[in-house]
Amino acid sequence: MKKLSIVVILLALAFNLQAQKKKTPYLKQTTSEAGISLATSGELSMVTLSANQYWGVGRKKRNFKLGLGARLTSSFGGDGIVYMTAPAKLTSGKTGPSVFFSDQVPQNIDTLKLDATQVNAINLFLALRYDFKKKWGVEFNIDLAGFSFGGSQSSILTYGENSNATRTVNSKPSSKNLLLISDNDIGSLNSELVISYLYKNKIKFKVLASFLFNEYTVDNPVLYTNSIGTVVDAETYRTKALAFGIGANYIFKYKK
Repeated sequence: MKKLSIVVILLALAFNLQAQKKKTPYLKQTTSEAGISLATSGELSMVTLSANQYWGVGRKKRNFKLGLGARLTSSFGGDGIVYMTAPAKLTSGKTGPSVFFSDQVPQNIDTLKLDATQVNAINLFLALRYDFKKKWGVEFNIDLAGFSFGGSQSSILTYGENSNATRTVNSKPSSKNLLLISDNDIGSLNSELVISYLYKNKIKFKVLASFLFNEYTVDNPVLYTNSIGTVVDAETYRTKALAFGIGANYIFKYKK
């Protein structure tokens, strides 16, 4: 009887210890970071400020990480930048996921000329990162949604296929930003491909390629029917830029 009691007690203790043992979570908070980057395409330049949190994925090395953060992208350029008709229903003649594989419809596209570009976009962004060495990592991040602001200005809208008719319009950065697909996107959005190097667990140096959408809205859009029967009534105009740059992040908390 005493032996049975001892066995029962030992089993109870073992069960209690097992219950208290914490299971390693599959998604674990790792680093909190804030940083700055500078990039330029030659015509369009940008300064980016960001803050984000990463989570390691997996139960062992956690080399793959997910990140969420907020980013301010302030971009500027001179009068050489061309803004083109933005809505997908005009650029591709359709909307939805298929626009990613569609050719542009040149008859539907007009251009907007500004004296200068200055757009400030504040967006939430998603990051996917893989640390392939102890110090080195590669990351792709992309803006999801937010808002933009900047000054309004007088601009020249050139419209009508082959006619080159012009109209003076007032334009300002589109206020709403939303990631959809390709030309379905709304507003000003930034995405980056980043290679980073970790220095002394506190500073992360990075080189990057940035793909930026900037969008302006005009207050007096044209309305006409072109030669293929499309009613053109675009209020928004967009430029796309591929820029290259450098930056650094400060790491507030470092965990593997």
